[in-house]
Amino acid sequence: DNNLRFFQTDLELRYQRFLDSLKEIENNEKNGLDGFSKSYKKFGLNLKKNGVIKCREWIPGAKHVSLVGDFNDWNENANPLQLNEFGTWKCKIIPENNYEPLIQHLSKIKLCITTKDNIKLYKLSPWSKYNIQNNQTKLLESCFYNPPQKYQWKYDWPLKTESSDSLRIYEAHVGISSEDYNVASYRHFKEHVLPHVVYLGYNSIQLMAIMEHAYYASFGYQVTSFFATSRYVDYFFIR
Repeated sequence: DNNLRFFQTDLELRYQRFLDSLKEIENNEKNGLDGFSKSYKKFGLNLKKNGVIKCREWIPGAKHVSLVGDFNDWNENANPLQLNEFGTWKCKIIPENNYEPLIQHLSKIKLCITTKDNIKLYKLSPWSKYNIQNNQTKLLESCFYNPPQKYQWKYDWPLKTESSDSLRIYEAHVGISSEDYNVASYRHFKEHVLPHVVYLGYNSIQLMAIMEHAYYASFGYQVTSFFATSRYVDYFFIR
């Protein structure tokens, strides 16, 4: 496209910056770009088998970061995070006994961040996996998700069917899948919509607006939490 020649310098600069970033990732990230793409497995709060909860956040411009919540009475000095050379802050929440996590299921948590200008901010982790909306303030609140009953995957891969040779996609919005005047849940979708989808012969589903977003009527725009699929209550049933 000859029209792009007027922007050649800018395009080449942008591409070079991409190559520089890619090289830095390959040199510093375990398993390179593939490992970098799986950052959701190690950032945010992640529970280990021994009951230790690892907290990891990338906040390079912060002066101080701590994890606060119901579990430590929102004490900003109780669980500070330590900074490494790449702008990543980390800490561990050690269980008191019997490998029982110190943070309880669905207890509220936030990051207390002090900026370089000594401004104190309370923020939700961008890696949060479960958020609920406060009925009074309408603001989202991050919760630690660790139900006593763990979900057991039944299949490593979708079952092979007669229609598997062709992709047939059913697009759906869980929240408006009910005739009732409310926001439908994953449980309702599973019990009332999925059987109909199967009956119609579809073999794939595209779900709209499952990531947390600020304005419900936007049908999923303005995403606030890319890893929290708790918008329709029964987080357990999305699996």
